[in-house]
Order: sequence, then C-alpha cells, then structure tokens
Amino acid sequence: LRAFVGDEAFRDGLQNYFKKFAYQNTVGADLWRCLSDSSGEDVAKFMDAWLAQPGYPMVDFSRLEEDKFKLTQSQFFVGQGKDEGRIWPILLRSNQTNFPHLLESKEVVFEAELSADDDYVQLNHGNVSHFITNYSPDLYIKLLEAVTAGKLDDISRLQILQERSLLARGDKISSADLLKTLRFYNNEVSLSVWDMIGILLGDLKIFIDPDSEAEQKMREFVGNLARKEFLRLGIHKKDGENEEDTQLRPSIISHMIYAKDRATIDQVLQIYHQTDNISEIDAEIRSIILAVKVQEDESPELISQLLQIYKTTADVDLRDDISSALTCTKNSETGKLLLARMTDNEIVRPQDVLRWYIYLLRNHKTRTETWDWVRDNWSWVTKTFGSDKDYNDFPRYSGAVLRTQKHLEEFKEFFDPMMDDPSLTRAIEMGEREIESRVKLIERDKAAVEAELFRESI
Repeated sequence: LRAFVGDEAFRDGLQNYFKKFAYQNTVGADLWRCLSDSSGEDVAKFMDAWLAQPGYPMVDFSRLEEDKFKLTQSQFFVGQGKDEGRIWPILLRSNQTNFPHLLESKEVVFEAELSADDDYVQLNHGNVSHFITNYSPDLYIKLLEAVTAGKLDDISRLQILQERSLLARGDKISSADLLKTLRFYNNEVSLSVWDMIGILLGDLKIFIDPDSEAEQKMREFVGNLARKEFLRLGIHKKDGENEEDTQLRPSIISHMIYAKDRATIDQVLQIYHQTDNISEIDAEIRSIILAVKVQEDESPELISQLLQIYKTTADVDLRDDISSALTCTKNSETGKLLLARMTDNEIVRPQDVLRWYIYLLRNHKTRTETWDWVRDNWSWVTKTFGSDKDYNDFPRYSGAVLRTQKHLEEFKEFFDPMMDDPSLTRAIEMGEREIESRVKLIERDKAAVEAELFRESI
C-alpha cells in the first residue's frame, strides 16, 4: 500500500487520518479515504480486492516481440489447489519506468522499449508487492546476467532465489533450474543471500543419492560456488572485519567441508589439534571444527570424550556444539550408541532430546536407525513428552525429513492410529502431506537435477 500511493502521500494521508479521527471510532474505509485524498489513487478499490480475497498471485511474464510483452496473473499454489479465477490489482513495480503501474486484469499485452542502461526487466523491484514472477527463459537469463554483472542489490538477488524456490515447489519450473540459477551467484558476498543459497542447496540435496557419482558432482558444484568467498574470508576472524563477514564465515566453511575440500578440512583439523580445551575454540566455528573431527577421525575414545564433556559442562552453547558434532557421525553403530543415550536423563536432558533426534534423522548415515528408534521408543516419548509442547514435534519434524515412498508408508502405518489424539492430529496430517509432496518432487525432478549437475561446472 505504501509503495502504491508513495511515501509522501502515505505520510500525509496518515497524518490527516489521525488528526481527523483523533477522538472517534473508525472503520477501514476511513483510512482508505484519507489515503485516497492525499494520493489521488482509488485506495479502497485497491485494498478491498486484497483483503476480500484469499490466495497469493503469480505473474507469468513473457516477451512476444522485441518491444512487446505479455503479463498474465493466476493464483499460485504449492501442492493441491483450485484456481478460482481471482483477479488482484497487482502493483508491478518494474525497474523499467515505461512499464504498466498495475496489472488489474487477467492478462495484458503492451509495448515498451527497454532502457538503454538496463537491458533486463525485473518486476516487484524492492520486493514490496505481494506476488511472485515466473519469467520466460529469455527474460530470466537477462535478469541472471544482471546478477553476475553486479547490477542488482541484495534484496533483488535474494528475491530471485526465493521466487525460484517457490516456483519449483509449485511445479512451475524444474528443480534443476535452481542449479542453473545458482551458477550466476559465484560472486555473492551478502550474508542474507548466502543464507538463501544455503536453503536452496539443502533443497537440492534431497535429489542426490548418498555415495553416488551425482553426490560427488554436487560436492564439486558447492565447492566451486563457495570457493571465492572462502578465499576472501578464510578460517580465522580478521581484525576489524564487519559483523556480516563474521556471521557468514561458518556457512562458507560448512559449504567447503561439504565439498570435501582437503585444504579446508586440514585447516579445521589443525585448529582442533592446536587447542588444549575445546571450550577455547572460537564459538562461531566450534561446531564445525568438532563435526569435522568426528567425521574425519572418529574413534570410540573421541566419542566417549565428547559425551563426557557434554554430560559435565555447564556451557549450554558447548553442549549444543557437541551434540551437533556427534550426530554428524558416519558410523551407524555410533548412531545407535547415541540413540541409546537419548533416553538417559543423566546424559541427554529431556529438553534436548528433540534436537538430537532431528540431527540424527537428517544424517543419512543414521536416518534408518533413528526412524526405527522413535517408533520403537514411542511409549517412552509419550511418557516423557505427552503433556509437553515438543510432543507433536516428533511427527512434524519426521515429516520434514523423511523422503521415500517406504518412509511415507511407514509414517502412515505408525501415526495414522494416533490421528484421534488432538495434540498430534495436525502434525500427522502435515507430516504425511510433506512426505508425499517430497516423494513426488523427487520422482519428478531427480533425473533433471542429476543431468544439470553433470553439465560443465561453474
């Protein structure tokens, strides 16, 4: 709304509204009228369409000829949904000043010459409007070239990734498109954008079979994507560096570790071996240091030592870092040992059990044992968490991780008899939908993602 009427008109309209109705009851129309008076726009018409209709619109944007474009709006869904033909007044906010201001119909075709300075088009500039854009391939590649050329700000680069993630989940584009998009982000330096890159990489990893050639290609892809930032940031915090770099470093190091970059792994292990007390390791990267030690040099003595420190330390952050590291084990037998310790209150406090469970379930080396554990120990889970807010998190987080047809069948078989429990009903329903959606997504896009990985590297 503020972007629709403009900052000055928005400010003047609010001032008039508060002055006029200082001692009166009001309705929404009163505010719309004041904003209309200050801006000259029909604010009531604009807002009523948004407030009276549910849903979230998508705009398909294509180029018909050199200077001829087409915009089409529809309701966007992730999963099942029925398009009811709703029409919203969509504030387009293009970087091209001669483009339409609003899309108020189902479809519009218009002519416009692109700026000589900007040969790309971005809709929803500043990400202030309530819609996502599905660009045609020719328009989208121009937008990505603008990313590489450094023409887009942090918000715009982040917005592109968010939109492509949603479009992939909504079956509008292939998940392989996410890989194609990320190839244009190997000069990225923004913390917020890297956070989104991390989410997309996590989304893509569900398509990759463990210990496969595709996994090796994925590791290479991630390493190539993160290497430039790793060389800039390094392992150690630099004097006078900004807070954003300090926060970004752990993420970049983690990407290089995933890529199995030997130089990075050796530097991380060196930090571990040069430190007498793990509590003295820089807390920003300590969980990574410990995880790499577990993954690279695991031994029964190391696991026992870390468990003992976990049990005795009063440092909550150190306990979290140790649990994160231990649950990165590559050894399924160690996974079984950790699962057994989870029911021992002397070692793992009840309030920490869920975290251990989630970490072990995410680890593909321990996923089977962990999924078996929660079903075999459900009576203990019920006894321990039955009246706790964490109780429904077990089916909810299971649904967020499990990803095969077999998992879906087992989830239904185990949890469906509990659907009558009001504290679990919604979490079970959501879990089933998530697993089912994930299974379909993997079946749909796995081959395309693998094919894209085997293309020429970044």
